[in-house]
Amino acid sequence: MIRLLLFASLFSFNIHASLIEEEVIAEEKSLFTLQRVPVEYEVLVEKIQKLFYEELHREQATLKVNYFLKSSTVNASASREGIEWRINFYGGLLKHKAFDLDIFSVFLCHELGHHLAGAPFKFYPDSQWSWISAEGQADYFVTNICLKRLLSDEDNALYLNEKLIPKEADIGCNQKFTDQDERNLCLRSIVMSQKMALFLHSLKKSRRAPKPKLPVLSGPDTTIVASTYTMHPSPQCRLDTFFQGSLCTLHSLNCPQNEGKYSGARPRCWYFPGY
Repeated sequence: MIRLLLFASLFSFNIHASLIEEEVIAEEKSLFTLQRVPVEYEVLVEKIQKLFYEELHREQATLKVNYFLKSSTVNASASREGIEWRINFYGGLLKHKAFDLDIFSVFLCHELGHHLAGAPFKFYPDSQWSWISAEGQADYFVTNICLKRLLSDEDNALYLNEKLIPKEADIGCNQKFTDQDERNLCLRSIVMSQKMALFLHSLKKSRRAPKPKLPVLSGPDTTIVASTYTMHPSPQCRLDTFFQGSLCTLHSLNCPQNEGKYSGARPRCWYFPGY
């Protein structure tokens, strides 16, 4: 009975607020042995809890991160039980050989975004899941809000020292930020989110399906939606969203819509102004 309830709860988590839209079960060859959660992950979670304490306290909520190491599912999800706001990581993700602290950070920020990123929301207001921010909004929250707080006290110049900086990232961050520290923070968040995009691409590529197109910063999704798409956007659209969130210069949830390749606004491939 306990196993059945656990399966049902995990299934519910995946459907309603998970970063990866479809269930991916990791192959044994892609995993390494993990007996406990790495200390650096736990340290990062504690930092996130402190950085977003005011928002959580305002809602009288506590943030708890759960780790289901025995699960072979490659995913993370958000859920709530009363005032306990949860972020759930599954073993297939944590033990994946391509998974690292950067990708963990993006997953953590995305799932936190489902709790805190606000409108547009994923489900109708009268739904029991009406609190869940749309997938695109949670992606935008990753780079526009979460990573900017998380990495503001880091040596981002050192991090970037041996990284290959995409040309589009260099142009965009230089246009939007005059302060070198802010520029480095912008560049780092793009590098990290691009790593996430490549990780997600590798998961799709390993499945029995047509080979997906690699998302790139230089080729944004040209789709223009007639109404806000609240589920998982295309891989390219998601990378575009991470990119624009990094370029937003406002310390608020959303940069205003305007023309320009480096506007910092939510991309029209999923977002429709006015929702």
